[in-house]
Amino acid sequence: MRLLGNKMYRLLSYLLVLAIFVVTAPAFAQTPVLKLSDNTDSTESISLLPHLSYLEDKEAALDATAAVLAHEEGGFKAITGNSVDFGYTGHRYWLHSKIHNAGTSEQNLIYDLGHVRMAEFGVYILRDGSLEVLAEVSGYDTFQERTIKHRLLLANVKLLANEKIDLFVKFRSYGSTNVTPKLSQSWAFMANDSMVTMLHSLLIGALLLLALYNLIMSALLKSLPHLLYVFFVLSGLLHVAQQTGLAFVYIWPNQGFINANAANILGLLTVIFVMLFFRNFFNMKETDKLMDNIAKGLIGFAIMLIIVSLLYPIAYIGKIGFSMMTIVALVNFVASIRAFKRGFKPARFAALGWAGVLFGSVYVALSINGLIPIAVEVNVVFELTMLFESLLFLASLVDYVTEMRIARDNTQKRLIHSLEEGMLSNQEAAAKGRALSVISHDIRQPIHALKLYIQGLRNTKSWSKAVLGLEQMSHTITSLERLLSSVMDSSEPENSGELIINEHFSANRLISSTQLIFAAKAEQKGLLLKTVPSSLQLYTDLGVMMRIVNNIVSNAVKYTDAGKVLIGFRRRHDKSGTKAVLQVFDTGQGIPDEQLVNIFDSYSRLDVKAENKDSYGLGLSIVKKLTDKIGAKVSIKSKLGVGTLFEVEMPISPARQDNAHSKSLEGVKAVIIDDNPITLDELEQQLKGFGVELVKGRSWAECLRQVPDNWQPDIVISDLHLSNDTTGLHAASMIYDHFGKQLPTLIISFDRLAKTRQQVASFKHAEMQYKPLEADILLDKIKLMLKL
Repeated sequence: MRLLGNKMYRLLSYLLVLAIFVVTAPAFAQTPVLKLSDNTDSTESISLLPHLSYLEDKEAALDATAAVLAHEEGGFKAITGNSVDFGYTGHRYWLHSKIHNAGTSEQNLIYDLGHVRMAEFGVYILRDGSLEVLAEVSGYDTFQERTIKHRLLLANVKLLANEKIDLFVKFRSYGSTNVTPKLSQSWAFMANDSMVTMLHSLLIGALLLLALYNLIMSALLKSLPHLLYVFFVLSGLLHVAQQTGLAFVYIWPNQGFINANAANILGLLTVIFVMLFFRNFFNMKETDKLMDNIAKGLIGFAIMLIIVSLLYPIAYIGKIGFSMMTIVALVNFVASIRAFKRGFKPARFAALGWAGVLFGSVYVALSINGLIPIAVEVNVVFELTMLFESLLFLASLVDYVTEMRIARDNTQKRLIHSLEEGMLSNQEAAAKGRALSVISHDIRQPIHALKLYIQGLRNTKSWSKAVLGLEQMSHTITSLERLLSSVMDSSEPENSGELIINEHFSANRLISSTQLIFAAKAEQKGLLLKTVPSSLQLYTDLGVMMRIVNNIVSNAVKYTDAGKVLIGFRRRHDKSGTKAVLQVFDTGQGIPDEQLVNIFDSYSRLDVKAENKDSYGLGLSIVKKLTDKIGAKVSIKSKLGVGTLFEVEMPISPARQDNAHSKSLEGVKAVIIDDNPITLDELEQQLKGFGVELVKGRSWAECLRQVPDNWQPDIVISDLHLSNDTTGLHAASMIYDHFGKQLPTLIISFDRLAKTRQQVASFKHAEMQYKPLEADILLDKIKLMLKL
């Protein structure tokens, strides 16, 4: 029984609360009074939305006095929801607010309607039964005729201490009735207004830059699409200026008619120019007759609306214009998709841009018709959409120019290839053509990497990134020099492709140079290019190994559309000893078993649909020939849909593993000779960095003049070709005579001819080191010669 009594008690309590709420609900529905206190200036702005009631004056028959009377008779209704928006209409509306200055000091406020243009705008105060006019503006008034000369519709509101007033506002729009009434302190309003004006100005500045850039491009390329894009951006720019009110202030302050009607005309001009642009850009007349007819119909309809607007301004033309923009966006989005399907790649950016415009126009159309609540102001959506579409349409143009250049280059390549086939009729010419193909193939990647690094330097504003980019370029150039030397050696008739220059170098040196060359291209494709550090030291031809690795990695990046490419070394032990194994793994499309048999044949290509359609299929044939040349072994494992693993197996030089990480030549004394002062200084810096004590000069005589007493060198380092027809070998002989003994001598040169190698080899205690001179390799060479 007690439990039943408790339940009944709770039920009666809930019913009582509900009854109180129902009885008092009308009181809650009344528009609350806005109370201001002495610390009101601490608030940036005060929204009037919770304190507003409204009256719809369809016939525009009420003046301010009649509106006050209508309010006293209960004709105003409380505004509900989160915005003040009565849809897209030309009716007059009245707003009412009760304001109480509960503070002890006078309040000087700014009333802001949150709009730039209206057919009518008036602000009135009822205080102590007396009606005062604060502002009355007609849409056809010039900027100078406004009560307060500002791009927004404003009025000054002054309240005495402890004063209560009724604030009445009338407005009639040319279409959109979306307003955001608020009160602000003067300083707060000015601060916010400065920021908003700055943002508007930045947007207009960005559009001006786009227009200027494309005007220059249209002149340089004689391109009609670029010129039409300029007209589209300029009309859109004027539309933005009109919608934000900046046109009232700066462009036509004395033209009331233009201020009232230009937005519709400029919007329609933007539609016309954007349709003209895309008709030409997509070549609709030739490629898509259906979309071309629709485009011509939209252009004609827009021209007709402009003529009507000039003859007789109709408020609903703006509504038609917004709806038309939605149709235009839809039409061009469909046209972009159709053009892309036809193989016109630049249409992809256009489709993305029109998707954004379509979203923005639908949002604006629904909001100005009162079908959805407004979360973001219409003008903000319009400005962002304009900037978004302009940038993406520019991207389409850039892509268009790129496609034109690629087509031109391909045509030139095909022409050159045809000429080569016609001219190279004998065996010698064919051999030269193959050599050129190999050279072109092997140096293409580092040159491409350099282009990407240069582009990155142009776009960066960071000093640290610029320094990093220059370092990357420097390392890439060094790798390019090494590759050039290697491929030129192979193509020299005197060398017969048999020149091998074995030297000690770290596996990491090889990996890092490959990483630099292919990192930018892998990033372009969205691939992860990963390297695994290695402590191994190799003894073979570094230039040849770079060509092998670059060709394998080039194929891996080319035929991998998603995922990663992994580069690293492993030790492998078998009966013949310990081997170093280069491994390059990719998550590409894989290679069918039937193609693996001929994978290393010349002119064998994995996939004709892959990028670089003009490649000759030389990469893997070069790999096979080069691995045979240095006594290495190449193998491949692949699985369709999983990826491919290339392995290159080579011997390790065990004697170099123990001291591979030592970077010091402390205690070593050297004489260095080079008649080029810049090269001499660079060599000096490298050797001093390793702790070498040295004497330098541009000739052997200059060096001997600087030798301290009781100073004995351990090694002579000289350039091969010195001034006055002197060679480094002759200079070394003079050094030997001075010190009374023969010294280990390192001769440095670009000269790789067989007779030069024989000349140096016949000179006792002398060895050659070929340029480009890399610090780590120079260090290892000296250690070997001095048995350190």
